[in-house]
Amino acid sequence: PALTHYWHGLEKQLRHHVQGKRPLTCQEFEQDFLEGSTRNSSNCALLKARRDAALASLLFFGCRRFGDVQHLIRSHVMRCYKTTESGAFLLDNQGNKIPDGFALFIVRQKNDPYGRGQWLPLSEFTSRVHVGAVWDRFLAVAPAEGPIFRATRGARWAESFDYAKAAGDVRTPTLQRSTWHQSVREAFAARLTQVQAKDIAVHSFHKGGYSRLLRLGFPEDVQ
Repeated sequence: PALTHYWHGLEKQLRHHVQGKRPLTCQEFEQDFLEGSTRNSSNCALLKARRDAALASLLFFGCRRFGDVQHLIRSHVMRCYKTTESGAFLLDNQGNKIPDGFALFIVRQKNDPYGRGQWLPLSEFTSRVHVGAVWDRFLAVAPAEGPIFRATRGARWAESFDYAKAAGDVRTPTLQRSTWHQSVREAFAARLTQVQAKDIAVHSFHKGGYSRLLRLGFPEDVQ
C-alpha cells in the first residue's frame, strides 16, 4: 500500500507541476514597481500607492514573505535615530534627530514556529531607495492603531464594520493576499511585457531581496 501511495503521489506531482515565480531584480523593483506605484497621487489612489510602496520595500529589502508581515500592527513599528556611543541622539544643523531606519516586530513567520517574534531592522537607505522616506510617507496616512496593511474603501482604510457580521464570516480589514497580488500585477502591467509580468508574483519580492543579499556576500542561512 505504501508503494501504491508513493506512485499516486508522484503521478499527481508530475501532472500538476507549478512553475515557481522568478525573483525580482533590483532594477525591476526600483524602476518598474516602486516608481510606478508612487506615480499616481490622486486622493483615491494615495492610500493604496503608499501602502504598496511600503509593503513592497519591506518584502524586498527585509526578505520577508507576505504572510510574515500581513498582520503587522502599528505599535510594532518603531522609528530609529542615530545615536552616539553614550546613547545620546545625534542632531542635524536644524537641531532635529537624524533618522536611521525602522525596527519592526514580526510575530508570524515560518522560521519562528513558537511565535516568539523577531525584531527586523529596515535601513534608512538601501541601494538607490530612500526606504525611510517611503515608510514616513506611508505612516503619515496609515491607520493609527491595529493592522497597518489594510484594504481600502475609496479614500479611506477599510474597517471591521465594512464587513457583514454573518455567521461564519471571518473576513477582516487586513490586506488579503489576492488583493496584494492584483496590485502587483497592475503595477507591472504597464512597465513589463505580458510574458515578463506573468513570471512575477507575490513571492518574487522576498526571493529578489534574498538573491540580492547573496550577491552582496551574505551567508545562505541569512534570516
